[in-house]
Amino acid sequence: MLALLVLLSIAIGMNDLLAKKPQSEKKATISHQLIDKAHWFKIQFPNIPEWKGYVGYWAFESQWEYQSHQQQADGSMLLHYQFRGNDIEITLTPEVGAVDIVAKIISSNGKPLISRKGGYADYNPDVSVQHADLFKQKPQWKDYFELVTREFIFTNDDPKGWIFLDKTKRLMPPNNSTEEGRNLPAPWVQVYRMAYNKKLKWDKYAKCNHGYASCSPSHEASVPLMGIVSHDGKYLFANAGDASVYELQNMWRSCLHVDPQWNPFESDVSKRTIHTKIYVMKNDKKLLLKRYMKDFYPQGDYPYKVNFLLTH
Repeated sequence: MLALLVLLSIAIGMNDLLAKKPQSEKKATISHQLIDKAHWFKIQFPNIPEWKGYVGYWAFESQWEYQSHQQQADGSMLLHYQFRGNDIEITLTPEVGAVDIVAKIISSNGKPLISRKGGYADYNPDVSVQHADLFKQKPQWKDYFELVTREFIFTNDDPKGWIFLDKTKRLMPPNNSTEEGRNLPAPWVQVYRMAYNKKLKWDKYAKCNHGYASCSPSHEASVPLMGIVSHDGKYLFANAGDASVYELQNMWRSCLHVDPQWNPFESDVSKRTIHTKIYVMKNDKKLLLKRYMKDFYPQGDYPYKVNFLLTH
């Protein structure tokens, strides 16, 4: 009897150990909050010991009309939107140190999913680190440009294969009347074209005719990914997409944008998807790119030469 109790105690203890995953193996968590009549989805990363606050995800209701959301048993979140009568579903799937984001059309009335001249996909989610303590601009800091000194892209236009955005040439926006005071010593917001645009024929969309931001004339991005390093230099956050992305934008309020097309672009509307992903991990750019390529291009068929991968 005693031996049986001992074995039972050991079994219970083993189950407890299996149930309590180490912090480093905990997946991201996703919750919903209504903020100023906008539906935000708060993402937290418990695998990071110092994590406080959240990353905010918001699909712009000005273009897509929010319908509903459902939390799934596995922790993922299903979001439902309408655009021009088309029903769109977005799935946020938590992983360790990442959230995978896939948008798909679940019913279509045949109306175009692209409304802006030039082919813009009208999917421009705001992914913001303004409420994540490791990355945000602190309120007491009056120098907004401090954010730009920590934001980076991968680029073949720099010998390192990557560059902090404050080291790129940044042009004033065409219409800077409302933000003029914030555009010194250099513009706060900027657009970076993708280096593969001409090869993939995305250059007809990336014309950089935004009124709020200009395109950097000095650097193009070699990977559809924009990141920011934490204040202490230990971690990085990145927003990424596949090669349907034709430009990257660093925007106000600590927002990092990737601008994608519905993909495959030539396929039937009902078969098109948009795939993006956000990452939080230790500040290791080689590790970030390895995970990116594994997630988006496991067959090694990324359509552009990335100098950073050739030299690291």
